[in-house]
Amino acid sequence: MIEVERTTGAKLTHVPYKGTAEWTRRCWAGEVHFICEGAQWEPFVDAGKFRILAMAIEQRIPRKRTYRP
Repeated sequence: MIEVERTTGAKLTHVPYKGTAEWTRRCWAGEVHFICEGAQWEPFVDAGKFRILAMAIEQRIPRKRTYRP
């Protein structure tokens, strides 16, 4: 996220959470606008609760399902 700040000029606030349950509640409550999460996002995307906006990887991750609102 530091690289995103440098590249875009955006000012972001790092908020460390203890785990998936905590950041999930904060996202649903609208207290945070996005997360940078490495592993726990898949069930939420598959359920249509969250959307992937960007990924910092060289190769696209194959997805079983596609988000459709």
